[in-house]
Amino acid sequence: MTAGSHCRPSKGYLCLESEGGLLQVRDLRLMELPPGTHAAGPDRTAEEATATPMCPLYNGLDLQGWEVVKGNWKSEDWRLTSDATDSELRCTLPDLPEGEFRFDYKRPKLPDDGYLPFSIGGKQVPAEKEAVSEWNRVIVR
Repeated sequence: MTAGSHCRPSKGYLCLESEGGLLQVRDLRLMELPPGTHAAGPDRTAEEATATPMCPLYNGLDLQGWEVVKGNWKSEDWRLTSDATDSELRCTLPDLPEGEFRFDYKRPKLPDDGYLPFSIGGKQVPAEKEAVSEWNRVIVR
């Protein structure tokens, strides 16, 4: 079973997760909660969906499509993790589609060079407005 708390965004789309296995649903019922003090404001509401299809860069199981440049990277519980502070991971998937890529990440300290520890399309991703030891999201266009 998967659980979450203090999610951002906390209002918007619903995701059903199967943890890599088959998901079967019958008689699913959704009920909108009444507004109140727990209601999410605009800062906690999901962005509007676009017609652009999404394609995963990570299969959740191994480092297929990624090259370890520095550090000790591994696939762990559907996350790419490294125990090294000086680490780098490069996406090696051919023919990356045009559009935007979203990365959710967390790390124990701010980088010395101002970049995230991964690169995509041959470019390093700058770290902007990063919160230490909390989940951050960066969108790369």
